Amino acid sequence: MKILAFSINPIFPDRVTGGASKHLERVLRYLGEKGNQVTLLCAAVPGSKNEFELHSNVFVKAILPFHLPFPQPYAVSPFELSSISHTTLEEISGKDRFYIHDGELLLPELYAHIPTISSFRDNVYPESVLGSFIGQADEIICVSPYSADVIRSSAGLVLSGLDERIHVVPNGIDPEVFHPSDPDPVAKELQLDLNKHRYLLHPHRPESSKGLKESLKILEKLINQFGQKDLILLSPDWLPEMQGHLENSLKQEILDFIETHGLQEHVRFHGWLRQDQLASYYSCGALTLSVGNNPEAFGNVAYESIACGTPSVVAMVGTHRTQLPDYLVYKTQYDNPYEAAEICNLILKNNLRVSEKDRLEVLSLLNLEKQLSAYSSIILNATKREPMRISPQKIHSAKSYRLAPWCDLTSRGIFNDYKGRYLTDEDWEGMTELSRILSLSGSIDANYIEKTILSKLIELGVLVPNFT
Repeated sequence: MKILAFSINPIFPDRVTGGASKHLERVLRYLGEKGNQVTLLCAAVPGSKNEFELHSNVFVKAILPFHLPFPQPYAVSPFELSSISHTTLEEISGKDRFYIHDGELLLPELYAHIPTISSFRDNVYPESVLGSFIGQADEIICVSPYSADVIRSSAGLVLSGLDERIHVVPNGIDPEVFHPSDPDPVAKELQLDLNKHRYLLHPHRPESSKGLKESLKILEKLINQFGQKDLILLSPDWLPEMQGHLENSLKQEILDFIETHGLQEHVRFHGWLRQDQLASYYSCGALTLSVGNNPEAFGNVAYESIACGTPSVVAMVGTHRTQLPDYLVYKTQYDNPYEAAEICNLILKNNLRVSEKDRLEVLSLLNLEKQLSAYSSIILNATKREPMRISPQKIHSAKSYRLAPWCDLTSRGIFNDYKGRYLTDEDWEGMTELSRILSLSGSIDANYIEKTILSKLIELGVLVPNFT
């Protein structure tokens, strides 16, 4: 079968820039190994290779003039958008299937004639959110139940027939790549002293919502309040060709924070690592932090770390609330550095590692072969459906309402993923009482809530209708 794939992010022949790109490459290689002819269209990077092979049956054309670095890939001129459209139409001609990675091709008429599959890798960036509303994919892949629930509870309330197209296929963790490993190769390259120091890992791209500042707050408490003086936090610098003013601005903000809190000797930035170095890198760490407020649809880092035997501490934001049971990953409330530091101190004090039993359970739950097989089946068996139509459900006429999937009921109140904070009575004067009611019943009968209040809570993104 001839398959055209699309990625708004660039793909490189010699490195992987993040979780979405990593899984795209795996899926395409798998399809190629099964004898399919695959062409990938993706963003061009000046100075990098424009055309290359990932596999004998997988050919990459990094030629689309999207704006780099991320965000705002559509910040392009009209003639560049025209070029993107024409190139896509040329490449799609004669193909049997079209696979959109992350739902970010916002020109649905380009693929109206071909069975199309879209995999949503996130539910937060504007292109993905808009793509979930205007995309006309015949099959939709979500990487977690959380992500699927977000789409069902937003675009699914507007588009007819969206729900029946959704498949939940969690990302798989490759046990051949992620496993307990000798830390010395990466320690030597990064000049780490594993006898003198213990290392906290923050292996995320430089984006404020990924939690570097929150990790530094935890580090400061571990050093000054728990006496863990030997700690060093490791964090990667971004690739030069992917770096823009937002990354530079964040870096300066972080450097100022480090200086203000006297953490200069406890923080190390290092170059972006290759995929084949990650197991050694994770194995260098005493623990891995994923404590930002980005509402991850999956969150690869935390689970890759566990597969390498290194404990993960995650903030209960997005999929991290429910992706794994509590006994497999350490969970903390967002923006509670003392609570997080207590958890980290427990891990450090007792030199805790992930047991082989727990490690294998995570690999079983996040099985790579199951992921790749499911993607292949969905892509190869997709057929052309009738276009989805705008047919809004009457959200004010439901019999009951539940907490929105992007909200969490905590001891500090309701946390809203998209606002990145806890809602208070300042947002709405009855928020505390609402939290109490929801904690008792889990839902609210429509007969017990005034229409004006209901409208306010829907507007705040707190409640969604129960139509099931």
